[in-house]
Amino acid sequence: MLNDYSKMGDKDYRASVFLSVFGNPEGELVLDWLEKNYRILSPDFTNPNDVYYRLGRQSVITHIRTIIDQAKGKKDG
Repeated sequence: MLNDYSKMGDKDYRASVFLSVFGNPEGELVLDWLEKNYRILSPDFTNPNDVYYRLGRQSVITHIRTIIDQAKGKKDG
């Protein structure tokens, strides 16, 4: 099932994979850890490049959460 990367282009397939990886207690624990370690608490406005870099890391976690939330919505509703 997970050997064919080309299937990840399909939104529903991708959502099901993300849900299977992160939609359980262990996956939630990983996401919680990532959020606690990579969210921006106090940006360094003297170095805008650092802010952009941190926003990029933070946006990946937000993107994962969005995919999971949408997949759960489709699964539940």
